[in-house]
Amino acid sequence: MDKIKKSYIYVFTAIFSTALLCIILRIWNLDIFAPFNYGGDSAFLQEMLKGIIEHGWFLENSRLGAPLGSNLYGYPMVDFFNFFVLKILGMVTGSWVLAFNLFFLGVFPAITLTSLHVFLKYKVDAKIAVVCALVYTYLPYHFFRGTGHLLLSAYYMVPLLCWLALSMFEKNGYLFRTEIVSWKNLDKKTLLWVLLIAAVAASTGVYYAFFGILLIFFAGVFASINQKSKVNLISALIITAAIGSVSMLNVLPNLIYRAAHPESAHVVRAPGESEMYGLKLAQLLLPRTGHNSSRLAGVKNTYNASAPLVNENDWSTLGVLASLGFLFSLLALILDRFRLSDIYKRIGVLNFFSVLVATTGGFAVFIALFVTSSIRAYNRISVFIAFLSLLTVAFLLNNFYEKYIKTRNQKIFFYLGLLGLLLAALYDQAPMHAGSNICWRDVMNSDAKFFSSLETQLGEHAMVFQLPYMPFPEAPPVNKLTDYEHFRGYLNSKSLRWSYGAFKGTDADAFIKYLSLQTGAVFIEDLITAGYTGLYIDRFGYADSAAALEKNIEGVLKEKPFVSENGRFAFYNLGKYKNRSFNSKKQVLR
Repeated sequence: MDKIKKSYIYVFTAIFSTALLCIILRIWNLDIFAPFNYGGDSAFLQEMLKGIIEHGWFLENSRLGAPLGSNLYGYPMVDFFNFFVLKILGMVTGSWVLAFNLFFLGVFPAITLTSLHVFLKYKVDAKIAVVCALVYTYLPYHFFRGTGHLLLSAYYMVPLLCWLALSMFEKNGYLFRTEIVSWKNLDKKTLLWVLLIAAVAASTGVYYAFFGILLIFFAGVFASINQKSKVNLISALIITAAIGSVSMLNVLPNLIYRAAHPESAHVVRAPGESEMYGLKLAQLLLPRTGHNSSRLAGVKNTYNASAPLVNENDWSTLGVLASLGFLFSLLALILDRFRLSDIYKRIGVLNFFSVLVATTGGFAVFIALFVTSSIRAYNRISVFIAFLSLLTVAFLLNNFYEKYIKTRNQKIFFYLGLLGLLLAALYDQAPMHAGSNICWRDVMNSDAKFFSSLETQLGEHAMVFQLPYMPFPEAPPVNKLTDYEHFRGYLNSKSLRWSYGAFKGTDADAFIKYLSLQTGAVFIEDLITAGYTGLYIDRFGYADSAAALEKNIEGVLKEKPFVSENGRFAFYNLGKYKNRSFNSKKQVLR
């Protein structure tokens, strides 16, 4: 296939993928200038994105954790490339909302293009490749992750990582010209492109980088043993070393900070969490939760209602088409043992290895105990299994096409069948009842109005103390107040400084927690002494909607709070009390 024809295929597929996205999401019901999601983990990433726009990067934010400030050095993230793209979008649009939404929409065609590239690289017929690429793009995994796990939704490098793993089975380990391991024998051009892919993959999420390393290294070891040649293992070591090194560069600021502050707080995972969030074979093969077919949705609901450890592993559903590819790849491996003469067996080896490692109670437990417990959600390897399984489907369809489809009419019927297969897969995998973000737009507009009023009252750079106290990051709900919702003030203000966001376990967090435990006049005096000029209460954080707390505060301040239109937020301007207190002390001194 010549380059011009291939470029047309890429352009057409990207446009087609975007059109499908518009239909599936009912884009006409969405307001691109309002957040697609405005709570939970989305708010955490939105805070980081706003911090990037305001401060250049997300690691430090002087407007959070006031008065001492906030930093994320204890929360390492291997997402430099994703954050760089978000930064560019933020600079161009000047809006964290628009940048967030455009990134989410953009990763769909990006996934389509990278998966299409791999299918075409394996000489799959272009129309088959387009269909399988689109099926992979619109996995249930993608919709479940959505904007809540925006960076996990960006799995566009996974197809290339799977390709690198499969390439380790090639003779000479793909990187070398012969079985002789030497610098002169390296294919320099191939090595350059492979290292570039490895570098980007190492900067698009720690889970995808980690699983890529596992699969590539295992493929190199297995192929070296099978072919009795060390060249495959050396190739795998070169690539995994590149991914690992760039991943470490991503978190170098975190490592430097930890070295300079050895007692600093950081997120700690327990080894047992690898079992809690492990992969479950049943979840891979069962219909997705909320299936468009009520009967299939009922099957999944029955399982979820009685099965143990149902959590985000529920989102690992492959869909019918990928499930068939998965089962066929395992069958091909079992029937012909371990002679890796064709692609089906190679895929089967990688799928089988993925299940052995990631399944609940599998080898992931040993990794968590003896290597690292920071990787806990092994169910996320399902997106690798899905691609490998759809690659199997692509090869099966391509073999059928080359063997049996000869005449023009046969080709027409075959391509119509492909279109039907795509539509059936989309019905199986994608929600056909997508909602709108109008409700989030209305909520944010209400918030923006409230917090703008606060900013007008207090002036620039004023400090606001937030109640109830909530640890950051990763805290359970406090009554109806869920994790990261305290970021709403920051997201809707220009210069106000907020108490929430101090990393748990730090001095800043300890100071804020201490203040939150005070009551009455002592509490108000301590806030003023610390430099706060405003007190903000989210009533969702209290069983009595903060009635008792507000009564206590009003008894000290002698004034009613300023309340948001929806009645959720209450705010006290401490300026009047501060002035009265200052004047009283001044009179006493006289």
